[in-house]
Amino acid sequence: VIGPGIAGVITSAGRHGSGARRLAGELGHMAVWPDGEACPCGQRGCLERYASAASISRRYAERAGPAVDAAEVLARAVHDRLAAAVWAEAVEALAIALASCRMLLDPALIILGGGLSAAGAALCEPVRAALATRVRWREMPAVELSPLGSRAGLLGSAILAWQAAGVSEFDAWTRKAAR
Repeated sequence: VIGPGIAGVITSAGRHGSGARRLAGELGHMAVWPDGEACPCGQRGCLERYASAASISRRYAERAGPAVDAAEVLARAVHDRLAAAVWAEAVEALAIALASCRMLLDPALIILGGGLSAAGAALCEPVRAALATRVRWREMPAVELSPLGSRAGLLGSAILAWQAAGVSEFDAWTRKAAR
């Protein structure tokens, strides 16, 4: 889920993998550039500092002056070299993180969701291409956009809350929510 921040969910055989401390999937704080920008979490070069919607907006404003949202940065990337550079850096950061996930978890499918997924093919296609250049000796997992868009994180949180309350049948509900 890529929005103001970045998070992930690891699912295998229909079950959520939560990790030993229930923190699995914290992709936003995976270091993509070890000597990169300082992050509020205390690390340096975190994915979230480069590829979240908030960071795309912030990084563009630092270079070009006007504060605009990530969608406007993408729109300007066609004719504005600074916007194009910020977008390319975000895509590269995502590809680095997803390549690490690919090696560690061997996913069959990577789904991009959250508000930034509204960029559609302008996000998905370059992420696919950049990911394909990172690890060539393994089959490329499918990379798709979530039909849930910016609702992905909210609906995922609701499902986790319901699961904690003992509810486990979500197939019909999630199909309806995707429409």
